[in-house]
Amino acid sequence: MMQTMRENTKKILWIVILAFLATIIFAWGKGGFDRNGRYSAGVLASVNGHKIFQDQFDRRVEQRVTQEREKNKGQELDENKVRSLRTEIWDQAVNEVLLSDELDRLGIKIGSREIAYEIRNNPPEFVQQAEYFKNNGQFDQQKYEDFLKNPQAVNEVIMLEQDTEARLRQQRLIDQVTAAAVVSPRELWDEFTDRNTTIKLKFVRFPVEVLPADTTLVTQEEIEKDYKARSKEFEDPEQRKVWFVTFKEVPTAADSAHAKEMADEIYTRAKHGEDFSELARTYSEDNSAQNGGSVGYFSRGRMVKSFEETAFNTPIDSVARPVLSQFGWHVIKVTGHKATVAAKKGKKGQPDTPAQEEQVEASHVLFKFAPSVETKDNIRERAKEFATRVQAKPNDVQAIAKEYNVKPDTSGFFKLEGGSISKLGRTVVGVGFAFDNKLHAISFPYYIRNSWVILGVNEIKKSGLRPLAEVRRTIQDNLVREKKIDKALEKAKGARGMGVTLEQIAGAVGLKVDTTGMIRANDYLPQLGREPDLTRTAKDAPLNTLLGPARGRSGAFLFTVVDRAKADSTQFNSQMTQQMNQTMQRRQQQLYNDYLAKLKKNAKIQDFRYVMYSDF
Repeated sequence: MMQTMRENTKKILWIVILAFLATIIFAWGKGGFDRNGRYSAGVLASVNGHKIFQDQFDRRVEQRVTQEREKNKGQELDENKVRSLRTEIWDQAVNEVLLSDELDRLGIKIGSREIAYEIRNNPPEFVQQAEYFKNNGQFDQQKYEDFLKNPQAVNEVIMLEQDTEARLRQQRLIDQVTAAAVVSPRELWDEFTDRNTTIKLKFVRFPVEVLPADTTLVTQEEIEKDYKARSKEFEDPEQRKVWFVTFKEVPTAADSAHAKEMADEIYTRAKHGEDFSELARTYSEDNSAQNGGSVGYFSRGRMVKSFEETAFNTPIDSVARPVLSQFGWHVIKVTGHKATVAAKKGKKGQPDTPAQEEQVEASHVLFKFAPSVETKDNIRERAKEFATRVQAKPNDVQAIAKEYNVKPDTSGFFKLEGGSISKLGRTVVGVGFAFDNKLHAISFPYYIRNSWVILGVNEIKKSGLRPLAEVRRTIQDNLVREKKIDKALEKAKGARGMGVTLEQIAGAVGLKVDTTGMIRANDYLPQLGREPDLTRTAKDAPLNTLLGPARGRSGAFLFTVVDRAKADSTQFNSQMTQQMNQTMQRRQQQLYNDYLAKLKKNAKIQDFRYVMYSDF
């Protein structure tokens, strides 16, 4: 009996330990970096001095990959999905460190009685899912309570206490952060009516585009005042520029010759009677390999010319000699011919006529022109050799590049946020290097989209307010447009007295009356885009009454609401509780996201993922 209890306790020990360790992906303690913040082996990042270790991080990523693979019935994940999961785990790791620091700073503590109550009455998900605690497939509370009382399980219970305390402390912080979220029934009704009230408008627009763009109307004083008022819009984060050299992975003549040799070999084996479908499944580098190389029936004009000509000139059940296309070398087996009747398009004004169309059925084995493993290794070694030489002699980049038959290029300025470099595209690893190193630093090769890329930081633009001279034209154009809208409003006001209907006014000023279909407050007006001030005003305005002028983005409006379908208050009342909960959740989530974003902005984060991974 005691032996069985000990064995069961060991099982629970590992359930708890694995689940508990899965939530720990950073290590407490300072250090791991030198005074200049340079990378220390095995350390993925430092967040406010706390280290995140690569091995722990990778284990967590692998666990997530395994979970996703199981969800997809064992199907392997593509690179983009793995990269996405790695980013997800990264965000979790950084957030956990930041929140732990905040919990300590705010002095949030949980009493032992509350922890004990939570453990007993709300066991963690990983405990509820553990087979040991189940009875007939359901979580057995009594089994769980027996486990908590078992003296053999004291270490595991301590771990549960630590996990529970961490969760409760974090929830207490979240509750504090999101306490400011408020939703009123009036707000919900306004949102509901915006979505569900529809109106039909007739309007006369007094357009801004016909008014002269007189820049003399805008004074220097107005420009400076607007510049100060909108200064946050003109703040730029730090930006960097790099030079880069690319060593592309391209096949050599030997690689191309090897593809031809393989095609010749498969052709010979097929001619000697080997099963063509099996050869395709084993050797073909085309997506059709899983179907035994079959591409089905096709007519002329559907395949590349060389493939098509070979297929249509090969007898049924025959294998053609290898044929070349831009995709590589094809070994083609024809398995069927047939004629079908298809509609032949008639000349302009003439009906289509039936015509016979020849079709062929074929399978193929494709050997692409691709660099071999040896070629890829040689390209990588050349890139490493180049990087080592330019790091030793950074002033000789052009001369060394010429020796290697590569040409340095230069990016435009780019920001840390976004993870992209102009001319290179998305490359978080490249951006990470650029922002984590000083001016004139030169990288080792990074693998970016089938190429080895060496980068050098060659210009840094510090963060700050863009100078007035740089944004003057933008401000001036905006102020001119606002003044033109003012003039349009004056014209609309003056036109109000020229008639009692929109048609009379439009005729008097030489404009036209436009009519919408049934639209909502946030819908686009045909050919004008959104005019929220007009449509929201019209939503509750009286019917068949001349209204305006209303200020718009594209001018001024005189308008009449000619029809309205009101939002259903009964439907609103039936949905109000659900809508209030959903809106409250959104606002709480937004408050929490904003809080985390502020913590990240003020944190000192040294991110060395670019050292560990070729891309992420």
